Amino acid sequence: MNDSHSFFLIKYLTIFLRFSFVLAIIIVFTALSYYVLKYAYPFVIALILAILIQPFVAWLERHLRMPRAFATLIVMMAGLALMVGTISLISVEMISGLSYLIDRLPVAMQSAITLLNGFITHHFFPIREKMIDFFYTMNDSQKAALLHHIENVNHEMMALITTTGTNVLRQLMDMILHLPNAIALLIIIFMATFFICKDWHRISNYLHRRLSTAIHSTLLQVFNDFKEAVLGYMRAQLALMSVTCAVLMICLSILRVPHAFTVSLLTAGVDFLPYIGTGAVLLPWATYAFLSGQAPLSFYLAVIYLLLVAIRQLLEPKLLATSIGLNPLAALVSVFVGFQIFGWAGIMIGPWLVVFLKSLSHANVFKTAWTFIVGSSGK
Repeated sequence: MNDSHSFFLIKYLTIFLRFSFVLAIIIVFTALSYYVLKYAYPFVIALILAILIQPFVAWLERHLRMPRAFATLIVMMAGLALMVGTISLISVEMISGLSYLIDRLPVAMQSAITLLNGFITHHFFPIREKMIDFFYTMNDSQKAALLHHIENVNHEMMALITTTGTNVLRQLMDMILHLPNAIALLIIIFMATFFICKDWHRISNYLHRRLSTAIHSTLLQVFNDFKEAVLGYMRAQLALMSVTCAVLMICLSILRVPHAFTVSLLTAGVDFLPYIGTGAVLLPWATYAFLSGQAPLSFYLAVIYLLLVAIRQLLEPKLLATSIGLNPLAALVSVFVGFQIFGWAGIMIGPWLVVFLKSLSHANVFKTAWTFIVGSSGK
């Protein structure tokens, strides 16, 4: 009997110690990841960029027999040129569109002022007259209390305006002061990307020699799964933005809206933001069009918005499910839980954390950890 008790005591003590060991590893890994992301994030960004350009560098190295350092430099300069060219093209189109808007701004402002004057004349003045009549029916103490309350509201409004203006100026000053740091950060990211990609095979071979075959295979599988999910997500978002831009440009061109390309491009860019989407551009635009007497344009903009929402709702679940391997319900739950824990950043952190855990599951990390904790008898 004592032997049986001793056996079970030793067994559960072993399970507890192994569980504590695994838990300690998880805590250390989480803390280490946090501090790495907090203090070494330029090199994390450089690693991601190196992963993205690695296939192009490998192609140049394999097919054109380029030295790896030269191929890395060519790909990075080509990517930089493509980015600068795209930004320049968009900037030229945006400047043209903004010039058109500036030319139309006086007319739009005059129209808005006319609408505001009409609203004040027909709605505010009658209410004001009634309030004045009601004010004179009050006794002296009621009048004093009301005037004191109005004075407090005025002080609060002035304080709010002053605080807002001060905060805006402080943020602008912070941006100017941090500009040299931002430039230095970009240089560090560029150089780190170059060296990581240039020495990719050397780093990979070093890790392969230092790690056991099982650990190396597991890390490689997790890395490949997560990389495919990231690339798939980028392809899915790019496809959704392209569809949004194309549909919007076709509709605005049919409506003969000036600078339809600029408007479509900006709206598609806004559509990338979670929980904001095209409504941030189209709904205020439709409201202004309605108030300025352009009811048909307002109606068509509302219809375009509903069309884009319907297209996105039809395409997004399928694209995301196939690209990152997440069920739409699981993605929704991960977004909600991430928002509750991390705030607005959790909208992006939540789904990617689930994708990372799924990659660990595919690599049998959880199964291996469970087998280690309970032993062969607990399988």
